[in-house]
Amino acid sequence: MTAITQTAGPNGVAIVTLDVPGEAVNSFGASAIGEFESMLQRLASDASVRGVVLISGKADNFIAGADIKQFVALNSADEGEALSRAGQEFVGRVE
Repeated sequence: MTAITQTAGPNGVAIVTLDVPGEAVNSFGASAIGEFESMLQRLASDASVRGVVLISGKADNFIAGADIKQFVALNSADEGEALSRAGQEFVGRVE
């Protein structure tokens, strides 16, 4: 199941929808981030794309943040710091 879809909008604008399946809110877990990263790479290499609009497939929210379920798998503060830095770098690439 995919969390990220892309459609073509007018004038070279790509419309990217985030809709994490089976969840009440969108969050960025490893799977959604991987999909989003792939989408960003494709969009960046597509000369016909002049802009990107990010929207939510959820009626009441956009993105709640990180998927907190992944935090329970952390075994140390260093792992937590690495996960936090990776998340910050990801958001920087989206920007």
